[in-house]
Amino acid sequence: MPIVISEDKINEIILRLADKIYNSNSGDIVFLGLGDNGAILANRLSSKIQKEYEKQILVGKLEVGLYKSPETNDHFVTIGKSDIRFSLKNKTVILITDQVKTGRTMIAALNALSDYSEADIVKCCCVIFRNCMRRPIYFEYIGETVSVPENQQLSCHFYETDGEDVIKSYV
Repeated sequence: MPIVISEDKINEIILRLADKIYNSNSGDIVFLGLGDNGAILANRLSSKIQKEYEKQILVGKLEVGLYKSPETNDHFVTIGKSDIRFSLKNKTVILITDQVKTGRTMIAALNALSDYSEADIVKCCCVIFRNCMRRPIYFEYIGETVSVPENQQLSCHFYETDGEDVIKSYV
């Protein structure tokens, strides 16, 4: 699989996103990672902001499987577990995902978020944004826009789960 984004570039993107998030928000901010990769990125962004700016940001994980329509004719949905141990009320919630292709996952995240206390503001963040969105979702924070053919997939690998930081493409 060809490498689309290297480890150094991923680190640069995370630093740039952390700076932009910190400098464009005031008040209480919380990060909710979507899926395992989103949770990894949320923790990394929180750690970077803690280290650079000494600001504590709460991190949780939002599971969206129940709210996402299956892409295939498969009748079974894999449902994970959300982990949000704090109130979202009066906070700015930043939903974090590794990559965006159509916007389907973020729509599911917004629906899942409705099960929790209402946040003041909700913003969307991704590391990789592909130019093939089909849903009207605005991403406030985009790490890198990547143009790959629609039939190609991107695979995000992180040290925490895969032993390497790299984003690869495959057919």
